[in-house]
Amino acid sequence: GRVYVFYFEHNEYVTIRGPGKRVSAMSFSNRNPHWLFVGLRDGQVLCFSVRSKKLFGTLHAHRSSVQSISFHPTTSMFVTTSLEGATIWSSEPELESQSCLDGEDASIVDSKFFRTRSKAYALVLAFNDGNVIGWNTETLKVMFRLVPPPSEVVSNAKNISIARDRLLLACESGTVHVWQIS
Repeated sequence: GRVYVFYFEHNEYVTIRGPGKRVSAMSFSNRNPHWLFVGLRDGQVLCFSVRSKKLFGTLHAHRSSVQSISFHPTTSMFVTTSLEGATIWSSEPELESQSCLDGEDASIVDSKFFRTRSKAYALVLAFNDGNVIGWNTETLKVMFRLVPPPSEVVSNAKNISIARDRLLLACESGTVHVWQIS
């Protein structure tokens, strides 16, 4: 339950007030690099200021362990996910949230934001069964759906990585699926 921030240029680290619970996900805000969001196993997301080392907010985001926290690269939008669903947050003008894919068995394991060739942004969610779905962040309409080949039995997908026009899905079995997305 402790969170450390390492400053490589100064070769030092600082301890942020420990959340006292098991941490399951972390991410720095794109809007303010001094804000660290820490997801917990109990579904809460704690918001810390690294500069002051103080907690400035608690988001009651999910009913189960937070799987991922991802920030939109240019707006105030961010998403938190858990196995039961995803919550899209906006911090302007006030903190607001919108639940999507909220259900007992959504099985979301990771999330990322991705800029397409058409310069639109997609919110990409990976599911435990290996499916990956991308939504347009302005309209929340599905832009693409990626499904592993039928010959592959996928279980326990773990995380996604996006580089240029390629999306990688890593699975617990050691399998990596690669898709070209345009």
